[in-house]
Amino acid sequence: MPRLGDILIRLGFCSAAQVQEGLAAQVLYGGRLGTNLIELGHIDLDRLARALARRARLPAALAGHFERRDLAVQARVPAELAAKLRAVPLGKLAHDSARVAIAVRDRLSEHARGELAFCLDLEPDQIVEAVAPELRLYYHLELAYQIPRANRFLRVDRDRSGVTSVPVVPAAVEDTDVDAMPHPGDGPPSSPSLLVPPPSGPPSDIEPAALDYQTAPTVDDAEGRARRRFVPQLGQAQLARIAVRQVSSDPALKPTAVRERDALVRTRDELLRTVRRAPTRDRVAELILTALAELPDAPLDAAVLLVVRQEVAIGWKGYCPDGGIAIESVALALRGTGAIGRCFQTAAAVTAAVDDDAAPLDRELWALLGGPPPAQLTIAPVVIGDQIVCLLYGHGRGDLSDVAPIVAELADAAGTAFGRLLRASQR
Repeated sequence: MPRLGDILIRLGFCSAAQVQEGLAAQVLYGGRLGTNLIELGHIDLDRLARALARRARLPAALAGHFERRDLAVQARVPAELAAKLRAVPLGKLAHDSARVAIAVRDRLSEHARGELAFCLDLEPDQIVEAVAPELRLYYHLELAYQIPRANRFLRVDRDRSGVTSVPVVPAAVEDTDVDAMPHPGDGPPSSPSLLVPPPSGPPSDIEPAALDYQTAPTVDDAEGRARRRFVPQLGQAQLARIAVRQVSSDPALKPTAVRERDALVRTRDELLRTVRRAPTRDRVAELILTALAELPDAPLDAAVLLVVRQEVAIGWKGYCPDGGIAIESVALALRGTGAIGRCFQTAAAVTAAVDDDAAPLDRELWALLGGPPPAQLTIAPVVIGDQIVCLLYGHGRGDLSDVAPIVAELADAAGTAFGRLLRASQR
């Protein structure tokens, strides 16, 4: 399958430099390449849908198709199935009323087509898949089925775009020994000199007009349109308590509790080296959180990696006691006071005791993470150049004076890893 970056350049939708910036943003913020290009302002959703359709050789689900969605058809697909398949029914085709268009993020499996066909009382070959960008698809899953989007896919601030900028990797971060694994289909574009001119004709291999529907019920704006939502930040909106998503662990990479000091140092050095050379963004997080979860005597009851977008830290991965919220629903306004705000504003690690004078923002985070009140917290910034890209936070009921240096070292190793991955994404 051709790379999305190459297709975007061939169609004239993005420049090679813009695609490279999108790939770099993907290293830091996650999501797909197209999502990051949208947030950087380099492309709009319909153009992205057309490029995705060209890549998948499927019709494109455009804004007009979602605006004419058939609510009766959508109601026949259970929310659980729509969420599982990341699929939103659109309506019957105008030229063939026996077929129904389904907006999808990825091609459906044969089994998935069968599940949808059963709900819609159709045969599997009567399902027409149409590709939609994940940002648009998640929005309409929420609109049609009240399936909330993760904070990653909400706007950060009413007056700003989703992504601020991609940090410049300092020269000190070398790009040797980078075992980077490219995102499937999202890799960097080929050399522009090797690309053929943009093709003429319709921007999709299958004319999007083929998705015109029969007359669908009028969608009442008061009921059928969702208001634009923004990341709910602590101190501004209470977040729902839902099951926490635990970070996966690899027993082979857990630090071993040993008594000999030199053996412990050697284990820590090996861990930091492994983090610095981690091949993917998610692997960096997994290594760090597994290490913190397996520290001797379990001094940290909770640990969270937060991605910094503008002046908001959004939960990415972590662990916390039973009864806490999903890590992905944590959002902190970094303009506030307290230990977390101080770490961001000073770009320096902070370890603090919990007392009656603790900032409300810190207290609210502790309550949302669940478990008994902590005695101390420690937090360290993950920095690339002069830009903070993540925060590594942990708290526990004991003395964290021995843990704080480890947290700071892991945060520093993560900064090196992300810098290397940024370099690798631009090669």
